[in-house]
Amino acid sequence: MSLPSHAQTVIVGGGIAGASAAYHLAKLGRKDVVLVERHQLTSGTTWHAAGLIMQLRSTHALTELARYNVELYSSLEVETGQATGFKQNGTLGVARTKDRLFETKMLASIAKSTGIEAEMIGPAEAKALYPAIDESVIEGAIFIPKDGQTNPVDTTMSLIAGARQRGVKVFEETSVGQLERLPGGEYEIRTTRGTIRCETIVLACGLWTRDLAAQLGVRVPLYACEHFYVVPEPLAAATPNLPVLRDTDGHVYVKEDAGKWLVGAFEPWGKALAMEKLPPNTPFIELAED
Repeated sequence: MSLPSHAQTVIVGGGIAGASAAYHLAKLGRKDVVLVERHQLTSGTTWHAAGLIMQLRSTHALTELARYNVELYSSLEVETGQATGFKQNGTLGVARTKDRLFETKMLASIAKSTGIEAEMIGPAEAKALYPAIDESVIEGAIFIPKDGQTNPVDTTMSLIAGARQRGVKVFEETSVGQLERLPGGEYEIRTTRGTIRCETIVLACGLWTRDLAAQLGVRVPLYACEHFYVVPEPLAAATPNLPVLRDTDGHVYVKEDAGKWLVGAFEPWGKALAMEKLPPNTPFIELAED
């Protein structure tokens, strides 16, 4: 299949964001959509994402958007025929301090007002849900049973399958070099497969979005940081039905992954990473251990 010379919409980036944009635009009736990915689908940030699906956010608007994720991923596999790995094992958010417990109760009130099932529980009840935790160091917790986790790569492929079924054209191994806004308002995108023009361009390139957007005079405030997660050896305590554990005070989350715990941290002070330190034009990047 050759790259067309024109499309109504061109999406640059074949990760979960680009795939979701393609799927939803097509579902809304905009079917003249082309998605280009410079390597393979999911080879940027998506392949090593955590895949945590949470409904509760700090505002009602964000909560409504997040709740839609659960509705979408719970039905996507049936719709597209492509497995997503989605499972609703719930989220257990623990509070180590009284201040965090107060904030958690505010989140529970948002859940109640938006119809999301959520329950404030005590330390002993949290221990019953997650036997490995030390209940003596927490003040309480919130349990959201319909939260869960998904496989980011499989979910992306399911969204792409749904987009393709509705007419979206997908081109892998298609690198974008130059972007230009034409006098008539259209965009011209020069790629390794040729040039394509479009009415609307969607940049879904993760940390590479900033440099592409700059070609169009658009400032995108993104700067990369090093990030990590740890996967230990298999553990008897890491059972498949465990909820995702979120410890905001400890800046850490824990999820079960094939009989192991996947432990990820959100550092209060991220370690900045200059773009020129990344290997150029490389898929599935991993940084050296630190």
